[in-house]
Amino acid sequence: MKAKIFAYQKVLKIINSCISIEQLKTAYNVIQNYKIYYNDGPFYNNLINKYKNKMFSLGKNVEENISYTEHLAKNVKAQNFIEEKIKMLKNKYPDMSFRYGYQDFNHIIDVLPLSEYESNGNYINDEIDIVLEFDNNFSETILFVSENSLTKLP
Repeated sequence: MKAKIFAYQKVLKIINSCISIEQLKTAYNVIQNYKIYYNDGPFYNNLINKYKNKMFSLGKNVEENISYTEHLAKNVKAQNFIEEKIKMLKNKYPDMSFRYGYQDFNHIIDVLPLSEYESNGNYINDEIDIVLEFDNNFSETILFVSENSLTKLP
């Protein structure tokens, strides 16, 4: 619990130290990683509220802020979609492992072992279905990666 609170305080410091929208967008990635690592709703929701308040306090164009806030809401829906699909994959393929991360507007799912990732036909079909469904519903990118991929989890 102390580690979670310490991490929460660190993320809060990052948000409060931001002096530009670009820095704040980077802080958003840190917030998402906090949620993934600690899986904590109340602290995460508080960080998102602090983030939104900071976004508006920077005095940026209100329309741009609203647009980015709308993007955040869509991002949360995308994350929920991915988390549900990962649960389904874990149940369907118990010998495989799946880890999720978010970086630079990319949703990344790391899949192991490489042999299953590359040759399990049923899994490959499920991955294709997930990517197509995601692409039809969200404007962000979803990537499935494994050991030899150039893209890595944050």
